[in-house]
Amino acid sequence: MDAADSMKATSKSEKSLHASNEVFSHVLSYYKRAHEAKAKKTTKIVYHTGLDPVEIDYAMGLIPMFPENFSAACGAMQLAQPLIEASESMNAPEDLCSYFKTHYGFMKGEFPESLHKALSRIRLPEPDLVVACMNLCRLHPLWMKITAEHYGVPYFSIDAPVVPPRYDQNPLVYDTQWGNQVKHALGKEAIAYGVAQLKEYISFLEEHTAQKMDYERLRDAVAHSARMGEHFREIFELRKNVPCPAGGEDLNTLVFFAVTMAGTPEAADFYARVVDEIRQRVAEGRGVLENERFRLLFDGIPPWFNMGLFNYFHKFGAISVDEMYPETWCAALDPSNPLESLAVKYMLLMAHTASYRAFAEYSQDRVREYKVDGAILWNLRTCRMISTTYVPRAQATLEQDCGVPVLVLDADQVDPRRFSAAQILNRIDAFMEMLEQKKYG
Repeated sequence: MDAADSMKATSKSEKSLHASNEVFSHVLSYYKRAHEAKAKKTTKIVYHTGLDPVEIDYAMGLIPMFPENFSAACGAMQLAQPLIEASESMNAPEDLCSYFKTHYGFMKGEFPESLHKALSRIRLPEPDLVVACMNLCRLHPLWMKITAEHYGVPYFSIDAPVVPPRYDQNPLVYDTQWGNQVKHALGKEAIAYGVAQLKEYISFLEEHTAQKMDYERLRDAVAHSARMGEHFREIFELRKNVPCPAGGEDLNTLVFFAVTMAGTPEAADFYARVVDEIRQRVAEGRGVLENERFRLLFDGIPPWFNMGLFNYFHKFGAISVDEMYPETWCAALDPSNPLESLAVKYMLLMAHTASYRAFAEYSQDRVREYKVDGAILWNLRTCRMISTTYVPRAQATLEQDCGVPVLVLDADQVDPRRFSAAQILNRIDAFMEMLEQKKYG
């Protein structure tokens, strides 16, 4: 991100990994395959919210699609703003989720041919079924219900249990953080509830696809997802090296596979290639930066319209070494217990269930293992979960329990109107000056 780009509301990131630069072609192939299947009526399209058990869909030969991924892609391609403005012209509040407004505008709005043409490569095919999982976002079920009503297709909502703080007293399952997993053993009743919900979801799919679940295929899908998770976790582990071999601009791009293709050999194989590339960089002592001086956390849904912001930190010798957002889709799975594993991964993940104590432990682990100097919290005012729950808790645990300086930046993930370049960059400059004094005197 050069001096001219630094004052823009939108800019692309420069990535360090060869694999990261291949991702967009896979994004386009993913949408193309879905459109071809829809046109040929060879399989059904299932809309999902951001963190849903898509291994089940792949086991049944279905194609999961994500309006949120579409919204993120619109942000990256500088196409979200007219869709958001279309939603607001239909009385959507300005402070409502910009992911939702991007998709809602796409569904309901009328646009010039130029915008239709620009959207053609990432246009969502119409769904045959619509599903929500109430594990993170309270808007998800309503969003998907509105979507199902718009297209006149069946809708299903997967519920997720709320985990009581007493689980913090249970024995440790993991000595250190493993992706999105809670470190302490979960209660059997919570897992049983999750499994029951997944069985209901499978029954819903069986009813509307006129086919039965092949549980051998489900075990295979979960095995692919387990291999993907192992590779994804190794990527995060390798980033603990100094210098860091891959930054947040890479990881937030690579997460596409974990979100949309969990349960496929394609996703597992791609991450295996990423691991090989990063291992090589570590072996050569090659980091993203020639002179790494600061190691940062960057939490929150990233600004897809301005991923070049990650590169802006490089001028200070600073790099994002860990991000909770992509790690949300990283989990350990046991193919011999597919439903139990999926229940834990999607419905009992730490971001949904962790108590303050468990979150403090998570923060302390990150700061120690990644040798963190400071943290950037990307505070999405249009996201209630992030702005009212995640950011306050993360700021408190990092500052009070870890002694790590925190910079909270108010902006958005896809709406460039909510990004004040001069204000945000000035605050980053001041924060980095403070870290300079703190670390080097």
